[in-house]
Order: sequence, then C-alpha cells, then structure tokens
Amino acid sequence: MPSLSVSWAHRTGASRVGFLSSIQHRFAAFAFALEAHAGLEDELLFNALEPHLGAQAGPLAVMRFEHNQIVDLFGKIKSAADFNSARDFARQLFPIVRGHFQKEEQVLFQMAARFLSEDELSALGGQWAKRRTPLVGLDMQ
Repeated sequence: MPSLSVSWAHRTGASRVGFLSSIQHRFAAFAFALEAHAGLEDELLFNALEPHLGAQAGPLAVMRFEHNQIVDLFGKIKSAADFNSARDFARQLFPIVRGHFQKEEQVLFQMAARFLSEDELSALGGQWAKRRTPLVGLDMQ
C-alpha cells in the first residue's frame, strides 16, 4: 500500500520531481552498498570457487549476470527522466535482488561449504570483514 505522501503526489503531480530526486538519492546509497558487496563477492568468493565450478557457465556465470543486471538497473534509476520510469526500473530491480540473495543463501554458500576447506572459508571471511569495515561507517548523505 503506497504511503500517503506518495498517493498525494500521484494525485496532484506536484511533487513528482521531488520524489524522483528522493528515489534517486536513496537508490544511490543502496547501489553503493550493493555494488560494494557484489565486488567483494566476485573478487573473493567467486574467484575461490572458479577452480571447482568454472566461470563460463553454471552458478557463477548466473551470479555475475545478475550483478550486471543489478548495476544496469541502478544506472537506469539514476538517469531516469521521470518518477514513473524510476519506479518501473525499481520494480524490475527488486525481484532480481531478492532472487540473487536467495541463490547466495541456498546454492552458492552451500557450494562454498562443500568445495572450500574450513581454513579457506575462514580466510575468506577475514578478508571480507577487513575489506568491508571501511564501508560500514561511510556517510552516504
């Protein structure tokens, strides 16, 4: 159910430019965090799994394809000319992101546990935490 302010803006058209700017700003912060996550995932986890799964087909290829889709949709939201376009791109984005996270939890992490040793997993976790830490306190305003 849309919020009262979104419904009011929809009826009056008065604040669509403001809502577009607000959506784009909020998605910029979301994009930054998600793209940082995807970069770490690709660099650390995917590279560790490639010798076991390959890179050209299968789960890693699907995950990288989804990363590209997500980045593309964030770019479309950022450059959307109007509120409706930004909203439509966001509606395309959310199912891809949800599905991607499901695949991480249900497939990719299970494969990592299967193919990588405890030492490798611990080292990856340490590298991930070290690389992620500077991003945690970053002010996105």
